[in-house]
Amino acid sequence: SIIAYMRNAQASWIADNKKRKQLYYEIAKNGDLRELSCMCKTLMCREAQGKISNSDKQMLQRAQRKLISEIASALDETYEVALAKVADEVKNVWIVESSQSVPA
Repeated sequence: SIIAYMRNAQASWIADNKKRKQLYYEIAKNGDLRELSCMCKTLMCREAQGKISNSDKQMLQRAQRKLISEIASALDETYEVALAKVADEVKNVWIVESSQSVPA
């Protein structure tokens, strides 16, 4: 499933705003669900850290609408239920990844 793919996808941040916007625009335009899921995961993790710009937040909202609508349809769930499942998954992965990167 796309949620399982999202769980294992690498959330890698592109520091250059121009390059990031260009790549994310292309991903949103092409509509590949795997690429959208990686993009959403990356942006949702940044948002959870409080490190997201307004333009990134807008891109996240557009990508989420598209991705979550597809997931909701595939799961025969409402948009809200699908969004909660994805948010929980990203939150759980982010917590695990964050705890692994913090020295003991």
